[in-house]
Amino acid sequence: FMDAKSGVITGWNLTDNPCSQSTIFALRMGILKFGIPKEILFDNGREFTVKDVGGKGNRRRKSDEWHEVPPTILNLLGIEARWAKVQNARAKHIERFFLNFKNNISKNFGTYIGGNILERPESVKKRLKNGEVTTDSELRTVLEDLIDYENMREYGGAEKRRYRGMSKLEVWNDGIVRVKQRVCRAEDLDLLLMRTSGYQKVKRKGVFITIAGEKLWYSGLNTVWHLDKDVYVRYDPTDLSSVRIYDKEDRYIDTWQADTELILRFFDDSDAVADANAKLAAQKKMVKAYAKSLTDGMAAHTKIDILALTVERAQQKKKEMYIAQGNVVEPVMLPTEVASDKVIRSKKKTGTDNIVSIDIARMNANAARRKGL
Repeated sequence: FMDAKSGVITGWNLTDNPCSQSTIFALRMGILKFGIPKEILFDNGREFTVKDVGGKGNRRRKSDEWHEVPPTILNLLGIEARWAKVQNARAKHIERFFLNFKNNISKNFGTYIGGNILERPESVKKRLKNGEVTTDSELRTVLEDLIDYENMREYGGAEKRRYRGMSKLEVWNDGIVRVKQRVCRAEDLDLLLMRTSGYQKVKRKGVFITIAGEKLWYSGLNTVWHLDKDVYVRYDPTDLSSVRIYDKEDRYIDTWQADTELILRFFDDSDAVADANAKLAAQKKMVKAYAKSLTDGMAAHTKIDILALTVERAQQKKKEMYIAQGNVVEPVMLPTEVASDKVIRSKKKTGTDNIVSIDIARMNANAARRKGL
C-alpha cells in the first residue's frame, strides 16, 4: 500500500502466494503504522476483488445485485474502495513504485534474475548452483530496512517545487498534521480484519466456513436456539479454533467452537505439511560468502557486498526516521454490537427465554455523565 500524495509505502507483506489474506496483512501493517486511509485505489486482481474485503469492484456482475452480502472489512473500517480502470496502467499509481523497487532494492540481491534475459546477470546461474540464496526470514528482515530507506529518499511526485529537498516521509509528516487522522488499536483491528462468510442458515451441526475446499463446522451450547436463522460468520484464518456469529442486522450473537473431530483432522494434515516445510528450511545451508575463495585475503571492509552496504546505509538512515501523527486524531473502535453486546439467556420456570441485552457503550456513557466528564 502506497500513500498517493507522498509516495510513502505504508504497508506490505512478503508472500509467494498473492492472495486476499496477504492483502489484509499488508493493510494491517499500514494502519498500525500510519493510520486508517480515507479511501483505497485497488487494482482489478483477484486478490483484491474479494467480496468480504472491499467487494468485487469491476468484476461485479448484474446477478450479484440480487445477493445480500455482509459488511466488508473496508465497510467496518470506514474506507471507501475505488477500482482502477481495466487495462489502464496510468490509473495505477503503485506501478510507478515498481521500477524504483527493482532498481533500488531487487538489484541489491545476488540472486536477482531480472525481468527478462537481457537484465539477468551472468553470475546468477553460478550463485544459484552454489546455494547462495537468501532465506525468506532473512529477506523479510532486510526488506523492512530497505523499504524504510526507500521512504526516506527524496520526494519526486507532482508537487516537486513545493516539497523541494524533502524526503517522501517528510512530505507525509507535513501533510498528516493538516488533516484528521483515524487510528485503531491492534486488538480492535484484529477483530475488524476478520474474514467473513456469506449469509447461511444455522443447521443442526451449526455453521461452517470453507478452507482449502473443506467445510469446517462450528457450534455452541445455544446453537439449537438459532436453528434456521440467517447468520454470517467472521473468522481469523490464522486461528480456526473458533468463529464469531452475527445476525443480518450485524449484531453479535456468540462465539462458537470448532467441531473437535473435524478441526483436528484438518489441522493434522496442515501440521504435517508445516513440519515438512520446517525440516526443509532447517536443512538449508547458510548463505555462502560471495566469491569466498577470492576474498579470504582481503580486508574486512572490502568484503562487504552491495546488499550489506545498502542495508547498513539504510539502518543508519532509519535512526533519523520519524513518523508524525495528525494534530486531530480520531480513534476507530468496534461498533457496540461487534465489540461487547452479548445476549444472556436465562431459563424461566415457564420454559420461555428471557433475553437481556447489555449495552456496554451506554453504561460507559452514563458513568462518564455521572462523573461530570
